[in-house]
Amino acid sequence: MSKKIMILLIGIVVLNFFSLYIYNTNKNTSKISTDDKNIIAEIPEANIRLYYKKEESGMYKDFVLEIDKKKYFFYWKNTTNPVYNPKLILSDLNQDGYKEIIVILTKNIGTEVNVQEVHVIEINTMIEREVENPIHIIYKNVKTKLSSEQIEITINNNIKILDKEYIDIEPQNLLKDIAFGNVIKFEVEENKLYAVIPAQIASSSFVGNIKIKYIFQGKMYVMETIDFIPIEL
Repeated sequence: MSKKIMILLIGIVVLNFFSLYIYNTNKNTSKISTDDKNIIAEIPEANIRLYYKKEESGMYKDFVLEIDKKKYFFYWKNTTNPVYNPKLILSDLNQDGYKEIIVILTKNIGTEVNVQEVHVIEINTMIEREVENPIHIIYKNVKTKLSSEQIEITINNNIKILDKEYIDIEPQNLLKDIAFGNVIKFEVEENKLYAVIPAQIASSSFVGNIKIKYIFQGKMYVMETIDFIPIEL
């Protein structure tokens, strides 16, 4: 076999492998069937639709994201409560001139519970970029102290004190410390992704929000800034 033919065959094998890799990575399932009755979110002007494949135990499961009739499969979940249907947003989060698809799902709801999950997908490559868990960010950057007299929240050596007027609660009903995580929400403002996590001091009692702004760094979205915003009394 000649050297040129050998190089050509190797090139074909490498190309096929690369094509298979891209196919699997993007989860392109153009042949998968979708039912228009299962459309749960869409951006009609951009030809973007989100379908769910099945409904089970109060959750929609297994989603198909359709963009210009190309379909991509994801093992996502969202509550079937229509108040919390998924949200689709187009925004250039990484400032590369191409918009990303931001998919906001609601994974858990209940009394004082509303936990969202976010997925960021580059529309030009269909690569999903990881978003750092906001609770992990809080654990790394926030320290708190809670008593019946005051609330102390320290973020990277910046201390905020809330006095007793924020603690209109019987001492026995206070938590041992401020709790985060029963409510996690995501939003997009001016091409920036934010996580908003309320600070809870007792049942049905919140004193403000931790707000995290994300920035694209390396291959994922990480914290750019973190702030605590007290509620207005």
